Amino acid sequence: MKINGCLKRAAALAMSVCVLFGVTGCSDGGKKAANKDVKVVTIWSTDSHSKDVYQDAINEWNNTTGKEKGIEIEYIVKEGDTLNQSIEVALQSGDAPELFTGGNAMRLAESKYIIPLEDIPGSEELLKKYEPVIRPGKLSEKYNGTYTLPVAVTTQALVYNKDMFKAAGLVDKKGNPTPPKTYEELREYAKKLTNPKKKEYGIILPMKWSGWFNHDIAYAMMASAGHPGWNPVEGKYEYDKLIPIAETFMGIKKDNSYYPGAESLDNDAARARFAAGGVGMKFAMSFDVGVYNDQFPADINWGVAPVPVLDTKDTYMQRSQTSVLPWINSKALETVGAEAILEVYKFLASDEFMIKKLNAGVELPIFSELIDKADFKNAKKGWKEFAELLKISETYPNTPSNDSSKISAAMQDRFVNEVWSGKISAKQMINEYTAEVNTATTAYYEAHTDEKLDTFILADWNTKRK
Repeated sequence: MKINGCLKRAAALAMSVCVLFGVTGCSDGGKKAANKDVKVVTIWSTDSHSKDVYQDAINEWNNTTGKEKGIEIEYIVKEGDTLNQSIEVALQSGDAPELFTGGNAMRLAESKYIIPLEDIPGSEELLKKYEPVIRPGKLSEKYNGTYTLPVAVTTQALVYNKDMFKAAGLVDKKGNPTPPKTYEELREYAKKLTNPKKKEYGIILPMKWSGWFNHDIAYAMMASAGHPGWNPVEGKYEYDKLIPIAETFMGIKKDNSYYPGAESLDNDAARARFAAGGVGMKFAMSFDVGVYNDQFPADINWGVAPVPVLDTKDTYMQRSQTSVLPWINSKALETVGAEAILEVYKFLASDEFMIKKLNAGVELPIFSELIDKADFKNAKKGWKEFAELLKISETYPNTPSNDSSKISAAMQDRFVNEVWSGKISAKQMINEYTAEVNTATTAYYEAHTDEKLDTFILADWNTKRK
């Protein structure tokens, strides 16, 4: 997953990434009574869905490597929605764990509550391993340190109803369903799959979901444009290729080949509807594997395909999103020492742990080559297919800050309220938004001279698919 020459050893304190670990409270789960010679490294987490997988792996580590080195990991899952307040209170009182996330990362770094890996002696080898996947972040130049590591990835796909495809004749010579490869085919297939008399519709669009336009349209553009809006080579926002993609969805509206009531559908309702049948296609993320196997068990035979592109002869890596390891409490150097912290971080960032999570179906690894070492025999439906998409996916470049006061409205709001409603064209809205966001970005860095826009310019960024 390397990008030609543009990879930098820089801070990974990007606010746009998902975070694997979180804290929601300061009470309960104090340190275990342990031999005074054993150093206990506590991790606070809100990741309850993978608690068992983490705990099993941690127990194994505690009984082997940890026992040998006199280190014990205490893994505590905390529930609730008071994450930021809780961790800041805990830090001020000195009760925060050695590893955590939450709070305002910029403030935490500025206040020296968290430290970069460069402050941990012996971390050079680990940093070198992760150098190819660390992206420049918003604090990289200002603080000059790597505050976390990306270890997991979320991939994007188009899920589809195989039985509906077969019934509509959208199959190859062997009778296997053939999902659309281009946006032109997406519209064409949606039309063929729609039969209101049977209550069947080509695609479902959860437009009430605040993340719909970004996830299903703007981010998917990366496979056609090489970036999801911010062009790191040119150092500006470019949405030229988003125009024909947005126009495809307007064509789907014109054809009435989408599930009715899109404006009032949130994502959970749309996923439940797809799982129940009668919907041909839906955009999805790898975490939806859990949705269609557990939350809304699918009653259909569904498949997973890459997102469509504008031109199959001009394709780029799909967008993926990273999840990162927890911050390191600066006090940890006093409570357990740098050596213990490094050993725990090495375990959390190890190939072995990533493969365990991959095999368990809870996380995809940052390194795509690990997919070939996985065992998918007992994997949930769709997990292997989403994992395979890692080979044509790349983490998107971090985007610069901007002065939001100079942006009239979010692109999703403008699309739903102005374009979908027929007030203006997709081209007009996207061109106007592009001008606004570039102006807002320039304004921000003119007002914040201590921050550098150059941090987000990667001259050699190239995600062209071979």
